[in-house]
Amino acid sequence: SCARRTWSRPKIPAPRSCCWRTSIYPEDHPLNHSATDRNSLMTVSEGYFRAMGIRLHSGRFFSAGDALTDPSAIPAVVSQSAATRYWGTQDPIGTYARLAEPASLRFRVIGIAADVTNDALGNPTVPEIYVPAYATRVESMRFVVRSGRPLESLLPDVRRAIRTVDPELPVVELCEVADLRQVAQHERQQV
Repeated sequence: SCARRTWSRPKIPAPRSCCWRTSIYPEDHPLNHSATDRNSLMTVSEGYFRAMGIRLHSGRFFSAGDALTDPSAIPAVVSQSAATRYWGTQDPIGTYARLAEPASLRFRVIGIAADVTNDALGNPTVPEIYVPAYATRVESMRFVVRSGRPLESLLPDVRRAIRTVDPELPVVELCEVADLRQVAQHERQQV
């Protein structure tokens, strides 16, 4: 099972399901009921897709220069299911949309990522939008580290890296992907 670690700062609330929920409103498209359907909003770093093994369907993933390219919108990568839901057969690369409501945060689609299992084993994929972590304020964050080293030998380096960013940040839970899969399979069998 996952190793639970706590420090003095109180636990920060995280979403109770797969993700933060949001709505997507593509510009130059009529508003439709799909805009309010469940979507996942993920704030990620440049290396997230590589670490998670998520394939690029078209366009590109984030790069260090993205913060400087378009001051009117943040870059975003959408999942294949989100691209199909909101843009249909149109290629969304280079188009603009808004999050949460028609007049809110504006983003520009730079890439389309392959769909991933992001809710629970056996549940349909929730359409996903990925935005760079520097562009939004988040109340909690999860780090993904890909390594061939055993978890026990990796923990000191992970803690050290997190403390260089913020010595007060709590490290609440550390676990291997295999443990997460096992928990998800067990929960699915209990239903």
